[in-house]
Amino acid sequence: MNIQTFITIGAIILFGLLGVTLNRTISNAEQTKLYAESIITANSIAQNVINEIKQKKFDKNVGDEITVNLSSLTPASQFGAPQGRPASQFVAVEEYHNHKRTINTRRLGNFNVDVKISYVQENDFRLPSLTQTRTKEILVNVTNKYLIDTLKLRMYKTF
Repeated sequence: MNIQTFITIGAIILFGLLGVTLNRTISNAEQTKLYAESIITANSIAQNVINEIKQKKFDKNVGDEITVNLSSLTPASQFGAPQGRPASQFVAVEEYHNHKRTINTRRLGNFNVDVKISYVQENDFRLPSLTQTRTKEILVNVTNKYLIDTLKLRMYKTF
């Protein structure tokens, strides 16, 4: 073999490596784009659920009165809605506890939503409370196959 053959073979190998690198770069860019889009969509879904919950009463056992005996609030052990009741009929925040829904999008598939409601200590919202308080934490978890981890959005409602 002569030197020109070796140069040709070397050029073919370099072009092959360049093509593989280019394909990998394009693939990574598409994955990054899907990930970013899924974060934006998941955040929008979580925010919509929180906005829906914010419109509800603080507790089904009390009205709009300012002074309420805390023991009259719904105990955390009774959080959640009756089996089969659709979310459109929920009247209070605590009914959303353990509520699940799936939002289907054409481009990114299903987004699974899971809501948790709990009482938190009024002097430190990071700490859960075992008894009724004037503050409830609303935690909305959203998952999707393009998200690396669960998107969590929390909000606190007080009265």
